[in-house]
Amino acid sequence: MLVNLKANVVLLDYRGYGKSEGEPSEEGLRLDAEAALDYVTTRPDLDQTKVLASENPHRVAAVILENTFLSIPHMASTLFSFLPMRNKFLSYRHIAQCRMPSLFVSGLSDQLIPPVMMKQLYELSPARTKRIAIFPDGTTTTPGSARATSPPSSSSSRD
Repeated sequence: MLVNLKANVVLLDYRGYGKSEGEPSEEGLRLDAEAALDYVTTRPDLDQTKVLASENPHRVAAVILENTFLSIPHMASTLFSFLPMRNKFLSYRHIAQCRMPSLFVSGLSDQLIPPVMMKQLYELSPARTKRIAIFPDGTTTTPGSARATSPPSSSSSRD
């Protein structure tokens, strides 16, 4: 899909994930995303008019969300209703403010994040141009492998 879009992609391990150190927090992940955006915007070999994703809407042209939850409270009520929550990650509030073109990528085989949450985020998005791509074999832990070899089984768009 990204080859068809002719896109460069930056993948990073947020603090507390992958090979990064530290503890995950909503503020920490925001800072990590901003640092990645700052890095990308200093690259003279990249077209700065096509940067995707930022807390600052004036710095981005579009957004891609992949197997994202509505919020930590929604996930906790699904998986761990007995645990207290420090970080809420209220994705549904952020997407409700995001008017730029958006691509929602959903894996139906995701065992962690219920696919219905991606559909709900898509429906909450006020973007005039948005699309949801649904991959039957896609999961949170194998986001690229299933999608790189097969097209989505279905997609909806509003342009």
